[in-house]
Amino acid sequence: MVSGSSPHHPKPHKETRIWQHVRMHAGNDDHSVDGLVPTPGDEATATPSSADAEPATPTADAETQAPPAPTTRPDTDPQGTPTADNEPAAPVPPAQPDTDTQTPPTSDIESQAAPAPTTSSADAEPAEPVLPARPDTETQTPPTTMATVATPSRGGETWYRTDQDRFRSVHRRANPWYRRLARGLIGLTFLAAAAIGLFFAARVVQDFLDRDRLPSQGADVPTIRATSFEIRSTAPAPELDGTLTLDTATKAFEFTGRGTGSQAGVQVVSPDGVAVYQRVGTGGWELAGSDGIAADAVLAVSYLADDDSADDILTSQLRRGYVDLINRTEIGTDDEVHRYELRLDTRSFEADFPLQYRQFADEAIPGVQSVRGLLVTITLDDDDVLIAVDDAGSNWSWQRLAYSDQPFTPLDPADQLAPIEITDGTVDDG
Repeated sequence: MVSGSSPHHPKPHKETRIWQHVRMHAGNDDHSVDGLVPTPGDEATATPSSADAEPATPTADAETQAPPAPTTRPDTDPQGTPTADNEPAAPVPPAQPDTDTQTPPTSDIESQAAPAPTTSSADAEPAEPVLPARPDTETQTPPTTMATVATPSRGGETWYRTDQDRFRSVHRRANPWYRRLARGLIGLTFLAAAAIGLFFAARVVQDFLDRDRLPSQGADVPTIRATSFEIRSTAPAPELDGTLTLDTATKAFEFTGRGTGSQAGVQVVSPDGVAVYQRVGTGGWELAGSDGIAADAVLAVSYLADDDSADDILTSQLRRGYVDLINRTEIGTDDEVHRYELRLDTRSFEADFPLQYRQFADEAIPGVQSVRGLLVTITLDDDDVLIAVDDAGSNWSWQRLAYSDQPFTPLDPADQLAPIEITDGTVDDG
């Protein structure tokens, strides 16, 4: 683009402006315009050197003049196109003048002083600037960002401690042995506290899960050889009110009535489980009869000698839908005693299992009643030993005072019997 021209309307070619002046003054003076007509040589000179420049076109007034003979190569036409027979090609008709690019008429002096229509490379439109080719960055070697560090060698002048060596040195100085010991003790304390917490949490969860469960069946209880009970029972159960001590193997026993009860001062003894002796207060010993307190004591021994676990009350057949747990209570500071309040359906049990019900009545609870809801309370210690039974229906109630694996030897009053005097065929006390 030429300086001063509009960016939207390119400036008319210089040759076009000159020919416009020539046409305007051709009829007013005698000046010949032959010198301004471009010759073939001038056309060659006026041809733009750049490929982007537009060729000059003659105007409409120049068509009246004879065009000069074109100078062509023997084998080419005026436009430079090769021909087969070297004949000149037909002339190209001149283009119509660009009326948009015409300028107002100028004076004669300007027309006479106009230079010859010559075209140079400077008058041609400049080519679009071409950016230089981008260098190929893929083939370029990236610059080195880190310098090669020589590997230190121990003992040399360039040796330095490694990161591990520095860490060990700093760790030893920052963490002496007493700090490490304190941290270990604190960690053990936390672990112990966590273990204790887990233990008590497990106990609570176990108690929560066992709240609706009956005592376990087939519990492993310690061996009981000698044991003592406090019995308070009335009819239809044996009428006893006192302390009973027995040997579970030999069935030897000794019963002493409670001092403030109805059987105060009464003693019943069986040294071998067969012979039974009794006395009242400080009186003499005598053989007991088949009724009275001695008979009730013998009956109680037959029930209590084998009652060492919950299975002696809650038999396997009775657990099959004939027992309902009403409540479970933990007694003691360490919950070492477990009390179960039960409801037994002895009527249905008797109807479904009559033989098992008879065995239950002969070994578990004396004087048991056949009812829909028999309330029975049993108590177990921490070793699952049966330590108490209370049957409100039959008035059978006892509590175990102690037990041991050692045998029990009661008093043998055989040598202390009162003498018997026979007179007139009758037996009389002497």
